[in-house]
This record gives sequence, C-alpha cells and structure tokens, in this order.
Amino acid sequence: MQFNFLLLAGLLAATSVGATPLDEPNDLQERQTPPPPPDQPGQQNPSGQQDQPTLSMFDGRSGSGETLDLTFQPGRCRNFPPEWRNRMSSFSKPQNSRCTLYSRRDCRGNRSFYQTDMTFICSVRDGLAERANSFRCQ
Repeated sequence: MQFNFLLLAGLLAATSVGATPLDEPNDLQERQTPPPPPDQPGQQNPSGQQDQPTLSMFDGRSGSGETLDLTFQPGRCRNFPPEWRNRMSSFSKPQNSRCTLYSRRDCRGNRSFYQTDMTFICSVRDGLAERANSFRCQ
C-alpha cells in the first residue's frame, strides 16, 4: 500500500512539472501576437511612431473602380502620383477631417472643399472630377 502511494505521488509530480495551464499564453504566443492598432489616425502606436492618416482615391463614382491609398501629414500639401493625375472621381477621407482638392500640383489652381461632417465616401465635385492633382487635409 505504501509503495502504491509513493508511485502515485511520483507520477503526479512528474506530470505537473511539464504542464502549462490552458488559459495562460506561453512566451512564444506572446511574442507572435502583434499589438493592437491605435484607436485613431495620428495616434502613437506601441513602437512610438506616429501613424499617418490615409486618403483613399477611387477612379469610379461612389468608391468604385481602382483604388490608391495615400498617407499624408495633416496640413501639408500632397501631390497625386503621375498615374493618378486627372483621374480621381471619388475618395474617402479620415473621419472628422477637412480636405481640399486642387486642380494643379502643389495645392494650386481651382479647389473644392470637403468638410468634417461630409460622408465617408465623397464624390469629387466643382468641376474637379478627373481633374484633381493635389490635396490637403487637416
């Protein structure tokens, strides 16, 4: 009887040493899990770098067609890449941002304003559909 008790105690001790509770992640799982993204554009991410907001351009109406995402610094002019000059028909801007589209590069020429309360997908208007070449958002 005493021998059976020692054998049972030894088996229990051996199996509990290598066991890991299921609800606790091990070291490998913690390193492979990416950090969650910041809540809002422009907020610092865990690496200390500031995320840049994005303007998504579409060559079709109402967010259709080919798409190009351009990051930008708020308040600074951003020119469209050559293949997207005079091409954009609609775009989406960051929530609560004001954007201005310009007919010429370097934020010059005719312009069209898009306020903070406008919809997520904006149709290009004021004669700038397929004629915009730069933008500035704040």
